[in-house]
Amino acid sequence: MAAVHNDEIFHEKYRAFCGSVKYPLEYLVGEQNHVDPRALDRKNIKRLIGNFKLEGCNRLELDNHVPVLTSKEQLERIIRTLPKAESQIRDYRQEPPKASSAESLTYLHGKHRIEAARKFLIAGDRWWTVDLYRD
Repeated sequence: MAAVHNDEIFHEKYRAFCGSVKYPLEYLVGEQNHVDPRALDRKNIKRLIGNFKLEGCNRLELDNHVPVLTSKEQLERIIRTLPKAESQIRDYRQEPPKASSAESLTYLHGKHRIEAARKFLIAGDRWWTVDLYRD
């Protein structure tokens, strides 16, 4: 029974997936309308910054991508800022293109990673890889 449920979740997630892009950190915002059981933990942020210093941010690794919600209209505007074709943002084998959009996107989880990156990364290199999902 659990396997069927997991398959349904996978297929729903796959249908909603629009692609991955490098997105400016300053335009990534957390969900405003839900109570997060994990409040921002300064010790965790400090630990992540330490990891970034030792190992790098590894922003391109799939496990480190941050999922974000986007409307169809937002997605179209983001795609217009890309240097690559839209079809390439869905190919996980290629490095995601860098979006130059100045539009806020809501991330679903990864707030500690995002906060650590904001503190660690230097100006001109302040982006994170996000996976875009239709809301």
